[in-house]
Amino acid sequence: MRRVGVGAATVVVLALTGCTADAPDIPDVPTSTTNAPEAKFPLAIQELSAKDGRIQTLNVQEDGVVLANGSKPGEQISCQLGAADLAVLKAAGVRVSDDDGSQTFDGPLTVTFEGVPVDDPRLAEAKPVIAGLVAELAGSESARKRCT
Repeated sequence: MRRVGVGAATVVVLALTGCTADAPDIPDVPTSTTNAPEAKFPLAIQELSAKDGRIQTLNVQEDGVVLANGSKPGEQISCQLGAADLAVLKAAGVRVSDDDGSQTFDGPLTVTFEGVPVDDPRLAEAKPVIAGLVAELAGSESARKRCT
């Protein structure tokens, strides 16, 4: 009687072992399937002047700090962009992130955002922020409202 019990237990263990050995691997499930596009920082705003060959570049950092060259050699301007304006520029950065930057510019003064002219329809919401920022940084520090 005792042998029958041991033999039955051995068969059950072997049967269970056989089932688990042939089970397919379960693939890992990713924790998130959304890959929302993000702006690539720094975001570059350029003002190109055909009249005097001047190029002014403003770099917007991810934390809202804006860095630009001043009007004097070696001068650097730095200011902090407000959260609402930064959010507008981040959204614009996403909208133009797939642009290949192959536009040509032929006007007397062109302002671009990430290589895209600000008149591009994708930048309609950001154009006032960009234009205001360029104008403020060309003026006096005490007159700044958008970037302090």
